[in-house]
Amino acid sequence: MSQGTTAVTLVPALLGLWLAGLSYGDLRTHNVPAWATALPLAVLGLLRTLVIPPDGAVVPGGVAVGSALLMFLLSDTPAAVFPAGAAAFCAGLSGEQAQVLVGSWIAALVLTDVGLWGAADGKVLAVLTALYPDVRLVAALGAALLVGGVVTLLWQHPRSGERRIGNRRTFPAIPWLAVGTMLYIAVSYQPSAVSFGLSATSF
Repeated sequence: MSQGTTAVTLVPALLGLWLAGLSYGDLRTHNVPAWATALPLAVLGLLRTLVIPPDGAVVPGGVAVGSALLMFLLSDTPAAVFPAGAAAFCAGLSGEQAQVLVGSWIAALVLTDVGLWGAADGKVLAVLTALYPDVRLVAALGAALLVGGVVTLLWQHPRSGERRIGNRRTFPAIPWLAVGTMLYIAVSYQPSAVSFGLSATSF
């Protein structure tokens, strides 16, 4: 197996294991440890800011990701709006990768803030788009979540499999994010952004 092939297959394999572990916890206990999503997001956020910035430029692409990462760190405070604005502005000056990545991160935070899903779900989405800043991935994830919502609504019983955030009913989103991601990877054959030495410019 060549070094390039290893780089292409290793990231999806590790990603699949990570998503499988999170999905198991999400389905069984409706609880995902904060470190299990926050740590990968922090590592990938720093990589995409300084080492592998979107669209190949630290300014403005890397700055956009760094500002979006700061937005997540400040997400429990009103001050998060300032790095969110800076991230959106810098992404607008950058290319498609930065725009997809930052846009999805802001959307994930908004969905968390309005109570449509949990904080872990938002961080998982952010990790996925950090690896694959591709509008096709966002579409696949959206379709998977839509199907998941319908399936959960039809099959959910009042005393089993039900979660609440505040007074809202919700469903385990991570397994459906995993399904959408694996379908995207299988169909697109796109290397992840952290497949070092390989081109990721075709997103």
